[in-house]
Amino acid sequence: MFVRFIKNELSDLVQRICTVGNVDAGKSTLLGVLTHNILDDGRGLARNKLLRHRHEKETGRTSSIGQQILGFDDFGNVVNPTVHGKLDWGQLCQKSSKIVNFYDLAGHEKYFKTTVSGIMGSASDYCMLVVGSNHGLTGMAREHLGVAVALGLPTFAVVTKIDFTPANIIKQTISGMGKAFKSSGIRRIPILVQNVNHVIVAAENFNSSKVVPIFKVSSVNGEGMDNLKLFLNLVRPSRKKSTSQNSTFAVDEIFYKVGIGTVVAGALTGKPIKAGSTMSLGPDENGKFSPVGVRSIERKYLSVSVCNRHFSHIFILIFKSLNDGESAALALRKIKRNEIRKGMFLVQNIANPMAYRHFRGTVTILHHATTIKKNYQAVVHIGSIHQSAKIMSMDKQILRSGDVSTVHFYFLKRPEYIQIGQLFLFREGKTKAIGRITELVE
Repeated sequence: MFVRFIKNELSDLVQRICTVGNVDAGKSTLLGVLTHNILDDGRGLARNKLLRHRHEKETGRTSSIGQQILGFDDFGNVVNPTVHGKLDWGQLCQKSSKIVNFYDLAGHEKYFKTTVSGIMGSASDYCMLVVGSNHGLTGMAREHLGVAVALGLPTFAVVTKIDFTPANIIKQTISGMGKAFKSSGIRRIPILVQNVNHVIVAAENFNSSKVVPIFKVSSVNGEGMDNLKLFLNLVRPSRKKSTSQNSTFAVDEIFYKVGIGTVVAGALTGKPIKAGSTMSLGPDENGKFSPVGVRSIERKYLSVSVCNRHFSHIFILIFKSLNDGESAALALRKIKRNEIRKGMFLVQNIANPMAYRHFRGTVTILHHATTIKKNYQAVVHIGSIHQSAKIMSMDKQILRSGDVSTVHFYFLKRPEYIQIGQLFLFREGKTKAIGRITELVE
């Protein structure tokens, strides 16, 4: 039996899920159906409610990082209304006892950098892999799955378009996915979810990262959607609380609003911060931090008096505080839009924050066609940071796929605010490697 304690605040029941999969798998359509409480017409009705840019609507393909929310009340019912326009997140959140925050990421190979930035920067709790039943686990879906597994994200899969795909093709798709999940590089147990009992078993075991629940759904006739919604409602948060005595706010988005000024959105880690407080913003091109005032804090478009650790991105809610894992938007005083970039940080309770260009990390090479040597350059992703870096030295002469080594990196453009223990991903073309920072070098 699942018991949910009804709290005065929603902080501990907000889950972030990054949505990945191959191009044309139906990711945006699925999210449109879930968050707008409608069915698709087979011609883009649902996805057009999510797509933001003109070229996205013309091609039907996502090229940016979008965000949508799904709310559940105390009894597990979806509170999202059926609306023709934009959802009122403020009202939705006030009615919800749990919020699922989806990150809609691009599936086209052309936008892989944006997708990796979304996976790393969103600090997601889970990964939802969307697979078109008519195409199977192919192309970028395998790339995205590899990144999610390398980062240790619990992953569940959704097979879409089952309303028009022949039964034998659907069976082949699910069989191929099962083989991929059980392969030596992943080693997870696939669970095909077909009824409520399967949903409960999947939800109970999901946080162990040993299972991959597989859902079959249709965005046109709604088949399988009830099982998926029940799973999203039942799955428990996996986020660990921070013990840090400092406050660190990672800047992921930057806006300018007339009458308010510069607004930054991102995730808070550490102790609470208050509206009206002073923080240090940086690093700039020279690695320096400068003081900046926080005019106001919002989450899911509603004001917040105190911002607690870990709430990510432009959403704003009526909370007494924003707790571990939350996102928020901060309006800053007397600073111009062009003085801030993605990957900067707002820090508090740190006397002299330091930025570094050199760092060492233990690296595992996931895939590389030939060999990696000294002076090799690739893009390094560390949370919301992404910058080209060069390998200065290694404890091996060459690295191939599967090798593990301690590597000394050097950021080519500017110093960054990084910390020991952070996970990072570096990639160049189809080359991918994952590592953990072990030493900061001045």
